[in-house]
Amino acid sequence: MKLTGDLKPSITSLNEMRINIQNKVYYYGIVAIALLIPLNDRLASMAITLVGLNWIVAFNFKEKFQILKQRLNHKKLLALSSIYIVYFVSLFYSKNTALALESLEVKLSLLVFPLLFSTTDFSVFPENFIRNIQKAFIAGCFINSLLLFNSAVLRYFQTESTLEFYYGRLSLSWHASYLALFYTFAIILLAKWVISSNSKTGLKWFIATVLILYFQIFIILLSSKAGILGLAMTYVLATVFLFLQKPRPRLIRIFAPAFFMMTFLISMLFFPPTYQRFITAKSSLEAETHADDVKLESSVARMLIWKSAFKIIKENPLVGVGAGDVKPELMKRYLDDGIVAAYEKELNAHCQYIQTYIATGLLGFILLLFLFIVPGFYAVIQKDLVYFLFLALFALHISVESMFERQAGVVFYAFFNAILYLFPLSFEKLRT
Repeated sequence: MKLTGDLKPSITSLNEMRINIQNKVYYYGIVAIALLIPLNDRLASMAITLVGLNWIVAFNFKEKFQILKQRLNHKKLLALSSIYIVYFVSLFYSKNTALALESLEVKLSLLVFPLLFSTTDFSVFPENFIRNIQKAFIAGCFINSLLLFNSAVLRYFQTESTLEFYYGRLSLSWHASYLALFYTFAIILLAKWVISSNSKTGLKWFIATVLILYFQIFIILLSSKAGILGLAMTYVLATVFLFLQKPRPRLIRIFAPAFFMMTFLISMLFFPPTYQRFITAKSSLEAETHADDVKLESSVARMLIWKSAFKIIKENPLVGVGAGDVKPELMKRYLDDGIVAAYEKELNAHCQYIQTYIATGLLGFILLLFLFIVPGFYAVIQKDLVYFLFLALFALHISVESMFERQAGVVFYAFFNAILYLFPLSFEKLRT
């Protein structure tokens, strides 16, 4: 009996130590994901796996269920993963099971992050948890830009071509639109701090302003049309959002986005290859390029691809063709319509709305819209500018890119959507 009594304190201490270690692994793992999203999608996937395993081995499923049961917003967050269920159901009527499983694997973050975060007690994390996530993501974007710029400099000394600093040559293995999306969101986080800061002379305020201007230049160099339009839209929406707030913020805060917008537009004048892409796109669209062209300007290619994709939707309007048959159906349609370039490059629909409709039909398309419209209204009601801009920015980008078809896009959306839904960055505390 005495031995049992002596063991009780040590067992309790070991249990507390285990819980403390698991909480730290969970905390640092989540911060690591934010850092790695703009750096390396494979490393980000490893960090997600680590966090997921830590969530499982904690084995406190009763406590997790109680958290989900007691907090309404956690239930709503979990509901946002419903689009993954629709994709999963499409597995059963897909002819190509292997491609369907591959699609489900890529999109798994749409289910994982809502499940993880809706069953997590964030009160055990440090108070600066959300701020550290923001800092980690901004740091990841900054490190990524330095690595890409350094690589471009080295190639420039070999080729002596300034084109090494633009578009695909600059972004290397990354898609330029994805990087532009990451940098724009980093600007949103930095601008939020600049606008809300009471000090306009502090070192942190100065660093944030310089980083905004730096990321603007990098977005211009990436020359992604969606990225440039997305940043411009972000500044316009932020100005209107702040102006319509009641009570209205000070004028200096309202016009801060307008100031950055002006510097952004002026900066573009110093980089001719970037605005030349817009001129080329306009000319190509006006020229009514034929579908049998082997080499297509990207905007023209999208128009031709969308025409082919709509034909598939018309043939399968209700349930789609299944997640596994989207690619085979698109390839077949490209051949029939003579879009050689799209077929040879095995291009997807280059629009997530269309891609999702082809795969899952009307229900999946409606749920995809639901992911942006309902939380968007929620953000407006809560006066959560950061979340509103995040949703608007991502909704724009997926109109010209199928970002749920690549790990980088899915993880970025699913991770930050879950964080921003639970934590209004204006206050950085859990929504209750």
